[in-house]
Amino acid sequence: MVLGFAGPFALRNVASALSGRGYTGTYVCARRSRSLSPRMMSGPPRTEDMKQPTMVRARHILVETEDMLDAVKKQIDDGKGSFAELAGLVSTCTSKGRGGDLGWFRRNTMVKEFETAAFENPPGSILKVKSEFGWHLIRVEEHGLAERPITIVEYDERFGEKATGNTGSTDDVQRIDCREANELEIASLKGFMHLPMGEYGKWADKFEKGELHLDKNKETIVMCHHGIRSANFCFFLSQQGFTKVRNLIGGIDAYARKIDPSVPTY
Repeated sequence: MVLGFAGPFALRNVASALSGRGYTGTYVCARRSRSLSPRMMSGPPRTEDMKQPTMVRARHILVETEDMLDAVKKQIDDGKGSFAELAGLVSTCTSKGRGGDLGWFRRNTMVKEFETAAFENPPGSILKVKSEFGWHLIRVEEHGLAERPITIVEYDERFGEKATGNTGSTDDVQRIDCREANELEIASLKGFMHLPMGEYGKWADKFEKGELHLDKNKETIVMCHHGIRSANFCFFLSQQGFTKVRNLIGGIDAYARKIDPSVPTY
């Protein structure tokens, strides 16, 4: 199985970021007018926002007709197969290789019908939904709150030379630089694992097999040049089940210009 985004719902900007670079999954733009924004929120979250889930983890089975979906649901209800097993057997979504697991996703990344069902029903719910892609049997796994992006000021306070004694390393966080190799030759920050988006095909298998030793439950900070590619990469990690992903706002360029002028700009 080739590691990839969650079936036919991945956003076009994520798809284009990896297309032609080794990713062979299926992409359909569910929301052509929406994309991950490089302009991240600043300041504390509103109280009402904190009361509502901002992320959902779900599985689904996608088939062509309602009759097919009813037959699948009956198999599950009768205990003749688990949700994951039946997803692997009959689903037409590329997530079938993961038992229908779509990983974590945020609002405005799925078609409306799917999003509403997943966010407005409690974990454990099994739901029938029709969308432009067909009929879905959805199982809501978990609700959660998305990690907020990290500012360059907070990053420097935690990981700058004054905080780490010039090593740039800590044990409670993992950091990923998704810029290309030629960019890394110009400027870099200590403590980052280099996973260039343009070389996805080179590291995908190791990522999937766990050979990169990344902990899905550990705080993960992602950096690029300006914070746009890293936002896409954060979305990808969330889809793969990472629960504490944070985008470095402004990327290495903002860090160099506002925090550490010894870091080259380009």
